[in-house]
Amino acid sequence: MIKGIDVSKHQGKIDWKKVKASGVQFVIIRAGYGQNNIDDRFKEYIKNALAVGLKVGVYWFSYAYTTGMAKREAQYCINAVKGYKISLPIFFDWEYDSEVYAKKNGANCTKDLVTSMSVVFCNEIKKAGYIAGYYENPDYIANHIYQDKLKGFDFWLAHYTTKKSMACDIWQYSDKGKIDGIAGAVDMNYCYKDYGFTSENKTTNKNNTNSGNKTTNGNNTESKNKTKSEVYDMQTIKKGSQGRIVRVWQVIVSAKVDGNFGKDTEAKTIAFQKAHKLTPDGIVGDKTWAAGLTSLN
Repeated sequence: MIKGIDVSKHQGKIDWKKVKASGVQFVIIRAGYGQNNIDDRFKEYIKNALAVGLKVGVYWFSYAYTTGMAKREAQYCINAVKGYKISLPIFFDWEYDSEVYAKKNGANCTKDLVTSMSVVFCNEIKKAGYIAGYYENPDYIANHIYQDKLKGFDFWLAHYTTKKSMACDIWQYSDKGKIDGIAGAVDMNYCYKDYGFTSENKTTNKNNTNSGNKTTNGNNTESKNKTKSEVYDMQTIKKGSQGRIVRVWQVIVSAKVDGNFGKDTEAKTIAFQKAHKLTPDGIVGDKTWAAGLTSLN
């Protein structure tokens, strides 16, 4: 397996030389989101990541609720990456926040629609000469898209467990990684597809016998798909918690989406728990997650 990370502006200033020295071999960078919103640090990140020799992929966080919007997002992303060497796929990222946004705009995002938007985005990326892919967790694979219609596109799996639960090209296994050069937590990934890593490593080893990154073999044992409440295994969150998983919950309860579980999020959580006849303790455990994710349907 090949070690990598994914980042957005939320990671702040990054020392890419330290990231590279830590053994990271690739990074997937958020290019932007929605209708032509470029990530504030995209140009800085991609320039500096490439400068230290990391392989780069990108993702576009989608707020599309029509195929036309998805197509335009692909075009915005293509324009954003022009002039940069992209070795890994360009991924379509449509998830819970996207679904909530669509519903607020009166759209009913059925499995057919989400699948069609994914296909349209990926086809547009492929036509532009890039590798196209989609990012999903087990819940979305089981309940929100028809994965068989996405054959031919690369799959980036989000599942925070110790074992990879299904076949994928890249596995995002944690949002609590610690990497030199990055302050705070960062998403961690393993890559199972050779996006040119093998040929690059052979060249590096030939020219410098003391160089080369070591990778650690992990446990790839397949496990059964999990239910909605288990998509983010052991990700109980409460006041003081931070990160991407907090932002997901904040969207569900209509709290301020900043990734920090503070007083506002705690109050909204307690109100949600009372409304769903759950213990109003402000702690988001399995039962509260299950009710929250079900409320999106």
